[in-house]
Amino acid sequence: RKGIELATRVDGPNALAVAGGNQQLSRVLAYSYRLAEAESHVAKAVEIFTFIQGPDGGFTNIAVTDVGRLKSRRGRHLEVIALLEPLLAKRVAIDDPASSTLRNLRSILTTAHVATGNFKRAGELLAAASPTYAALKSPLLKASGERLQAHLANQQGRHSDALRHAEAGVTLADSAVGRRESIHYALRFERLEALVALGRIAEARAALAEVTPMASEMDKDPEKLDSLTLRLFEARMGLAESKIDVARAALGDALTRIRASSRRSEAWTLEDALHRQMAEVEFAAGNRQAACAALDAAIALRSANALPSDPRLVAARERRKRCG
Repeated sequence: RKGIELATRVDGPNALAVAGGNQQLSRVLAYSYRLAEAESHVAKAVEIFTFIQGPDGGFTNIAVTDVGRLKSRRGRHLEVIALLEPLLAKRVAIDDPASSTLRNLRSILTTAHVATGNFKRAGELLAAASPTYAALKSPLLKASGERLQAHLANQQGRHSDALRHAEAGVTLADSAVGRRESIHYALRFERLEALVALGRIAEARAALAEVTPMASEMDKDPEKLDSLTLRLFEARMGLAESKIDVARAALGDALTRIRASSRRSEAWTLEDALHRQMAEVEFAAGNRQAACAALDAAIALRSANALPSDPRLVAARERRKRCG
């Protein structure tokens, strides 16, 4: 902040150094999960870069990409798509196909399209990015490509494919020298989801035992919203083993914590998944009223944040017909 103040006094409010300072401060704030503040500062950077370079300038486009990344982390995926799809089209026409700019844009957009239910577009983006990931030397970056593939496959119900990509990603990430990052547990989350969906519950329990301390150590979110995903896996395993009380307790705990979070809106995809899983638990328990209430909550969340054609929303509405 002091650097921004000094640059503003010396060079004026629309100086390149002021824009760069705001962008770097935004990244520091984002690392500390102060996402609203981070978005405010990078928006200021975009404004100044646009003033200096115009909307097509390289610095401008990088800062706009940062805006999209922050919106993605805040769960505002429809806004991400509206912002970054035009930028991607622009950069495809002028960038080297292997550029990191294109890879970053496709990565952010893939996440946004998966979240909002356009699996076809997400698959197109991953297909275009695959050669870039294959050519990378960094095992962590390669692993991030595998995680995207695993995530899309899990959401589409292609759990065998998801497992293959997740395990390839785990191998890559674990081969990297240095400290562990969030990608290490994110890949294991995808592996867990695939194992549970495939009915490989014993393996899933072993995988959960492995990833729980890892997530606890590496989840830097002060509210630990990432780690709440583990409660969803516990519930799915409990339901698979007909342990209704165990599943209900895990889901209830996670929902209580999300509702109490100051960043609840940012975790809407997880809250939606928890409600849909609670519906299945209550249907299995014969509690149709509670199941239908959970479905209503899930439908409301996804209707507000995703496409009307989102397959998960369509399926939830179809499931809701059981309620009469």
